[in-house]
Amino acid sequence: MSNQALANIEQPEVKEKFVKLFQVANSIKSQQEAANFFEVEVFHFGKIIQETPAFQECSELSVRSTFLEVISNGLSFEKAQRQVYLMPSTVNIGTKDNPVYEKRMGYEIAKNGLVHITTKAGSIKSCSDPVIVYEDDHFEIKTVNNVAKIEHTPKIPRKNHTIIGGYCFITLPDNSIEPFWYDVNNVERLKKYSAKKNSRFNPNTKKYEDGQANALYTSGNNGQIDEGFFQTKIIKAALKNKPKKFSGTLHAIDDDVKEYPSSESEYLGINKSSEHIDYETAEVITEYKPKTKQANVNQEVPLF
Repeated sequence: MSNQALANIEQPEVKEKFVKLFQVANSIKSQQEAANFFEVEVFHFGKIIQETPAFQECSELSVRSTFLEVISNGLSFEKAQRQVYLMPSTVNIGTKDNPVYEKRMGYEIAKNGLVHITTKAGSIKSCSDPVIVYEDDHFEIKTVNNVAKIEHTPKIPRKNHTIIGGYCFITLPDNSIEPFWYDVNNVERLKKYSAKKNSRFNPNTKKYEDGQANALYTSGNNGQIDEGFFQTKIIKAALKNKPKKFSGTLHAIDDDVKEYPSSESEYLGINKSSEHIDYETAEVITEYKPKTKQANVNQEVPLF
C-alpha cells in the first residue's frame, strides 16, 4: 500500500503540487531548485519505507499525509538531520465489538526539528545543545542585574551518574541569552502519563488499564531516563511557549501531549476514545467511537 502511495506522489500532476508547496514552505525562489530538493526528500522517504516492512503496510492516505505535513513544514526525512521520527500504528476504525483495523503511518518532530521550526518562525535565533547535570556537580542559578545566570562545573572524574536536571541556552532575536533549567522531577509526571497513554482494554473488567510507559524513561543508567531522551525533553520544554511555524497536529510535536480533538477526528466525524499497546505486535492501537458532540478545539493542551 505504501509503495503505491509513494508512486502516486511521484506522478507528474501530484508532484507539481507537492513541489509548489515545498517551494513556498522553504522560501525557495527557483522552482527547479525546489524540484531537486523535493526529489531528495522523496528518496529519503522512500528509503525509510523500503527499510521498514511495517511502513509498507500502512494506508495510502496516511503515507501521503505524513509526507505532505513534513515537507510543508520545511522538515527533512534525512536520517542524519534527525528532525522527524516516523512511526507505524494500528487504528480501529470500526467499533469495540466489531473492530476494523487499519495500519497508518504517523510521525513526531524530534528536538532538531523543533528547533528548526521555532527558528524559522523568528521566535529564536538558536538553541544550544542541552547539558545534563548530575549529583556532585557544582551547579548554581544566579540572578545578576535581573538576568538569570547558570554556573555549572562538572565533577571530573565522575563517580555519581544520578541525574538531577539539565539546561540549555536560547538566543533570542535581540541577541539576548535566555537560560532554561529543567528539573528531573518532571520525568515522573511524564512517565505516568506515558503509561496511561499506552493503556489497554481488559475484557474481564471491561476497563482500560495503564500499560507500560515508554521504555526510554527507565532505560538509562540504574533505571533512570535515557540521557538522549532526557535531552529531547529539555529542548521541548524550553521551546514550549515559543511561537512556531508549524501546520499539523500537536501530537507531532511531542509524544506526551494529552488527547485532544485532532483535525483527523473532525474530518472523520469521530472522537478518539483511547490508545493502547498491542503487546503481541508492539503496535499502538487507537480506539475510536462515534462523535456525539462538537469538540472544544480551544481547550488548553499542556504539552509537557
